[in-house]
Amino acid sequence: MSILVKIKLGEEFRRISFKEQPTYQEFRSTLQQIFKEEALSEFVIKYKDEEEDLITVSSDIELSEAFAINRNQILRVFLIPSPENTYYSRNIPVHWGVTCDGCDRYPIIGPRFKCIQCPDYDLC
Repeated sequence: MSILVKIKLGEEFRRISFKEQPTYQEFRSTLQQIFKEEALSEFVIKYKDEEEDLITVSSDIELSEAFAINRNQILRVFLIPSPENTYYSRNIPVHWGVTCDGCDRYPIIGPRFKCIQCPDYDLC
């Protein structure tokens, strides 16, 4: 039986499935691969429980609880910037949903240069 997970980072959503419940480190590693986010360590993983509260996940036990609560449903996960995240504390813009066409960095952090003649061409 597959375990379905829907993940939101900024304005971007992803949907993945696992054949069996992953460990916390496996889950976090999968998220890093999917979002290609170098600074993902500066994000907190959260999910909504049955009372609609955002619950933090930071261990195998907490991840197991998240999957148990959402059994037979899709586990909805939110990646939220941690308060220590230097990009946010220094008010550096993060352009979610935009990938640099020069170096494939996602998201573009800092200034974004957009071509005014091309339909979809952005540089960091």
